[in-house]
Amino acid sequence: MEGIAKLLPAALRQHLLRSNASMVEVLNSLWVSMVGRGIARQCRPVDFSAGTLTIVTSCPNWAVQFRQLNEEIRRNINKVLGSEMVKKMRVRLDPAFQPPDVPESAGALIRPHVKVTKPGAKDAKDVLAILRESYDKYFSRNDRKPD
Repeated sequence: MEGIAKLLPAALRQHLLRSNASMVEVLNSLWVSMVGRGIARQCRPVDFSAGTLTIVTSCPNWAVQFRQLNEEIRRNINKVLGSEMVKKMRVRLDPAFQPPDVPESAGALIRPHVKVTKPGAKDAKDVLAILRESYDKYFSRNDRKPD
């Protein structure tokens, strides 16, 4: 799959680089396409700081698996993003974490859905509109199917 960064303007890439909170939101929105349904059912990104992505899971067995697949997952994420934004990945075990519901009928890519909650975040809303538009445009061409 082409990196999302190839589809998005440089302004969006710069926004993602500057805003860690937005990065986690974008990663959550695209999580299924980055890691696949099986992994997405067991974990979620919870923090992104200084190039380190932290994911959380509630199952010790899955935590071990994610640590073993660390480099592969990190490469897939960076491939979708189109650049080496995630330098390291940490796995955190949290027994209280409830794995998200990922419907069986969901495609490998889910249309980005990101809420902007900061007051006066007009720029962020513009960036998210561009992201959604780019996603829709990319997958409407030539009957492309999400991976």
